[in-house]
Amino acid sequence: MALRYRIGAIGWYNFETLVQTLLKGVIGSGVTSFGGSKDGGRDATFEGEACFPSEHTNWGGRWTFQVKYVDIEQGAETARAQLKNTFRKEIQSILAKRKQTQPDNYILITDVPLTAKNREDIEKSAHEAGFRGNFQTIDGNEVCEFLDMFPQVRRSYPQLLGLADLDHILNRELYIRSEAYILNWQPRLSTFVRTEAYNQALTTFRERYFVVLDGPPEAGKSTIAAALALLHAADGFEIIDVRDPEHVFRIYGPDQLQLFVADDAVGSVSFDPGLTDSWSRDLAGILRKLDTKHLLVWTARSYVLEEALAESRLGEAVRDFPGVHEVLVEVGRLSEFEKAEILYNHAKQAGLCEASRALIRENAGKIVGHPNFTPERIRQLVEIVLPKDGDENTIKAVAATWEDIERFLQDPGTRWHQAYGSLSPPEQMLLTSMLDFGGGVTFDDLQRAYTSRSSQLSCPRFGFDECVERLKHSFLRIVTRYPGLEYVDFQHPSLRDMLLSQLRNDERARRRYIQFASPLGISSLIRGMAPSPRTDQKDEHVVRPNNGEELTILLNRISDVSSGTLSVSDWHAILLATDLLLPRSSPNTRISPAEVDLSSLANSWSGKVIEAVVCAFGCRSTFDRNQRYSVAQWTLLLGQYYGLAVYLVSPPSVKFMSDLAKRLKDAEPEDGIALATVIHDSEPLAFKQAVSRQLMASWNTYIHDELDRLIEAGENISARVEDWGQEHEY
Repeated sequence: MALRYRIGAIGWYNFETLVQTLLKGVIGSGVTSFGGSKDGGRDATFEGEACFPSEHTNWGGRWTFQVKYVDIEQGAETARAQLKNTFRKEIQSILAKRKQTQPDNYILITDVPLTAKNREDIEKSAHEAGFRGNFQTIDGNEVCEFLDMFPQVRRSYPQLLGLADLDHILNRELYIRSEAYILNWQPRLSTFVRTEAYNQALTTFRERYFVVLDGPPEAGKSTIAAALALLHAADGFEIIDVRDPEHVFRIYGPDQLQLFVADDAVGSVSFDPGLTDSWSRDLAGILRKLDTKHLLVWTARSYVLEEALAESRLGEAVRDFPGVHEVLVEVGRLSEFEKAEILYNHAKQAGLCEASRALIRENAGKIVGHPNFTPERIRQLVEIVLPKDGDENTIKAVAATWEDIERFLQDPGTRWHQAYGSLSPPEQMLLTSMLDFGGGVTFDDLQRAYTSRSSQLSCPRFGFDECVERLKHSFLRIVTRYPGLEYVDFQHPSLRDMLLSQLRNDERARRRYIQFASPLGISSLIRGMAPSPRTDQKDEHVVRPNNGEELTILLNRISDVSSGTLSVSDWHAILLATDLLLPRSSPNTRISPAEVDLSSLANSWSGKVIEAVVCAFGCRSTFDRNQRYSVAQWTLLLGQYYGLAVYLVSPPSVKFMSDLAKRLKDAEPEDGIALATVIHDSEPLAFKQAVSRQLMASWNTYIHDELDRLIEAGENISARVEDWGQEHEY
């Protein structure tokens, strides 16, 4: 039978702990721990009767278990010969230690796949050493069979799923439905370490069906989410990578096993008002659908999550379920031992040359103890910095000393800045275009942003597809999310941080970015201007105008963009970001316009941006170019618009109100009433001109019919009837 797991690839330490866990299941909980080091006899003991070697043949008495890991990368035949030679010496040592209490049963467990002849030779060596009891070998294939017998062990060793032939673990239909996510993450799990944060997340999942993985950059949040996802995929769950909470409702199957992953749920490197507003609106409904068959995992940077909870309705959405801290798992606090495991696993899987391996062995303590240690930084160290066998990558320099490693750990961004500097202007322009978007972006959206910018290049430029191809194995990666769309994303959010720092330090590049910013880029720039209680951390993850000239460029860009065709989400993001500029007494409470010095606000940078956005949205071209917006969408945007306009010294009127109001008579009653309410509250004259007595009468009939329907349904709404009626009687 073919191996389901590349069991030898997990390394000697992981193999030993895995075997120990399996033995406790196969033999019994009384199996002692192995001891020693990588080399030499590593043995454990047990005393009593166990259901081994089969259900029908049970052995009893004193047991000795010896684990022997041999690196099979050198070839199976070489590994078998090495196992045979070393076993002959080690069994003599082990038997000598147990001279007074010779074992009745001796079990040798190895990662090496054995032939019948190998087994005979090894057993012969045991008898030649003086052993007279029952002898058995368990090779790598049989260890995999035990994993099939005890699938719960996978929960403790998610890295096995990174080394597995998932065709043997997942049914074909499930694999196809989750293929994009699995193909992206499975290779990365081969280096996974079971940390305390992972254990806590797994427990939270079982109890709450929802977990929020929160932590600093590079802490491993996405990797833990992937470990949870693939672990459940092995248990029959479909894995759905979602960006928009509406996708959860769209694909939800009451009788299906589904796990939804929302990576960077409320923003990648900064709070994204659009995403957060969507989750705020839909999270309560989603949480009601979660159960043992339907699970949800979020990841979020700590400062982004804190800002989202403070400056949006998200805090209210999660407050009653059953408290955000009951589903929150902090990722990033690693013990020294966990750090050592992370370093070992990455070094084991990286295929490093001998010089690099020696360098790590000599300096492992200093690497693990370095204050800048993070899982992502260690991944980059072994994959990007240290040379491998036959490595001819000309981008990276050879690290031959501890000083080279320390320099990278101290400031890994330096290497990325150097790599960025070596790119062509078109490639740099494409990466800058990525900053226009909060997370992964579709090819079409990125191509439009790139084309807009690259048209200004005076030098020869690459085509969009060529640029993506040149960057996708270094800076960029291609991911597939529900509903089967391909997105371009950074290899890691830290690369976005690097690009943001480039813009902060390069005035010319920053001005060029502002000049050609997309609608989402504009919203990001505006958010960068908003005050935050965590400015010490926030400054590292935003770009904003640094002087009056750059502010003027931004104001002009707001005006330019508004003359084009924008999606509802574009305007929604700009208006939400602008709302963050309004004076506040607390993150969620605006100061009333009556209590604000509107003249002083108008002369401030925030006031100028608010005025520019209000004027841009309220102009005639906004309506002319966006006829496809529904009445419900206009209601959403107008509500945001009027919330900003009241902070101007002379609030303007919407230039297209008369034409928009004509849609009221053809709208569904519920949508028409909602839009009319927004118009009536802010522009009563426009309302009177647009809404006839006949239309109001039909709406009142609709309202009373709805009230009657609810009363007949038995809902206790007596306290709401009067308020609703008053709200909609004009």
